[in-house]
Parts: sequence; C-alpha cells; structure tokens
Amino acid sequence: MGWIILTRSLIKILFFIFFSCSINYAQNNCIECHRKKTGKQAAPVTELQNSIHFENNVLCHNCHGGDPDADTFIAAKGKNTNYIGVPKKEDIQIVCGQCHDKIRQYFAAGPHKEKSKLNCVFCHKNHTVLKASHDLIRIDFCNQCHTHNIEFIDLLKSTLLSSDFSLYNAQSTIAGLAQKDYYSVEFENELKKAYDASREQGQVFHTFDLNEINKKTYIIVSTDEKINSKIEELEKLIRTRKERKLIGIGVVIFLLISAMVLWIYQRNLPLPDYAQQIKK
Repeated sequence: MGWIILTRSLIKILFFIFFSCSINYAQNNCIECHRKKTGKQAAPVTELQNSIHFENNVLCHNCHGGDPDADTFIAAKGKNTNYIGVPKKEDIQIVCGQCHDKIRQYFAAGPHKEKSKLNCVFCHKNHTVLKASHDLIRIDFCNQCHTHNIEFIDLLKSTLLSSDFSLYNAQSTIAGLAQKDYYSVEFENELKKAYDASREQGQVFHTFDLNEINKKTYIIVSTDEKINSKIEELEKLIRTRKERKLIGIGVVIFLLISAMVLWIYQRNLPLPDYAQQIKK
C-alpha cells in the first residue's frame, strides 16, 4: 500500500515538473525556437533551465530584449522590441544593473571597475546564472589575478559564513520560541534587521571592502547576540515565575498539613474536667 501511494506521489511530481516546464516554453517563443536548434544556438536554453534566473521566471527577453510572444524570427527582433542581441562586454554591468542596480553601483565603487576582464558573468556566468552563495568565492577564480592574496579571499569567505551562521542561529532560536508560544514582535523586528543587513552585506560585498562588509557582519552578529540575551532574560523570568508558583504551592500544602496536624492534635487532647462533666 505504501509503495502505491509513493508511486502516485512521484507521478504527480513528475507531471507537475513537466507541465511547469511546458508552460514556460509555451509562454516564450525565444525558448521554443532555440530549443529546436542544435549546438551553440540550443545551448543557452539548457543552461538557462539550470539557472537561478529560470527559477524566478527571468527569461531571454529580460536580458537580450526582443518580443518573446512574436510568431516569427524577424518580428521577435524587430526595431520596436529593444532587441540588443549579445551585450558588449563593457555593457554587461548595465544590462544586469536593470534589475541589480544597487549591486552595480557597489561594483562600480570597487577595485574591479576598471578591469576589462571582470564583469558580472565572470563569477555568476551568463546563461547558467549562479545563485549568489559562498561557493562563488573560489580561489581558482580569484587567483587568476590575486595569486599573492589568498588569505584575503579566505577572510572574505569566513566573514560571510560567520554572518550566515549568526542569521541562521537567530532564525532557529525565534522559530523555537514560536513553538513554545513565546512569540514576540520585538524578536521578529530584530530578525528583520538581521535579514536586511544580510541582504545589504551581499550587495556591499561587490566593493570587496572588508571594513564595509564587517559593518554589516557586526549588525547581524550583534542582533543574534541581542536576541539570545533577551531570551536569557525571558527564560530567567519564566524560571522565577515557576519558582514562585512552586513556592506558593508549597506554602499552601504546608498550611494545609499544619492545619490537619493541629486538628488531629486537638482531637487527641484530653478534655478539661468541666468539659468532661458537661459531656456526661
């Protein structure tokens, strides 16, 4: 029975994946046309499907221009379609900056601005656009020019890893609190500050200015520490309340036992002479 359910689930997943891909192809005639070709003209389609752009529905026309709904090759690349074809190397930052303008500005303020060999696709690739991650900070990329400064590359990477660890720790801590019904808007606001700093750190990273990167790292790490400090205060308060509750219960129990003992004691006391005479 379990295998039948599992098989059905897999079929549904495969159908969903196939159907989703079909929709994307059908909506974009650039992809539909190039996927039928061979060699270099077909390669961009396969590469695009494995990219972060494809996951976010950023397709051919978003970078190259053109009309993805046009029915003919000529119409797709017509004068009024803003088709630019393959961007010139010096224009790649401008093309990417249409969506990533803040990063473009930071990159332009960094040491790589005047390096004709370097642009966005050098690290992120062109059609197989790679998601921004620590894996892009690779010595085999950087040591093509920086063979003498490997320590700096490791320092950059370790700084980002430290920030991500603190952010993950803060997120996990707050998630754990929510499960215990300790949710607090204050905690969520602190976590938002850390998220914002992490996003800005990813942008500032393109300046390769370690001092500026560390400013964002400080915000993230200090936020994690602040959250943990507040949680310690909260847990201390909770422990104090529990201790007081236990003490209160203990006092009540003690008074009840004392009253019972006193009652029993009084029951066993011999009656005074006048009381015995009255009883008789």
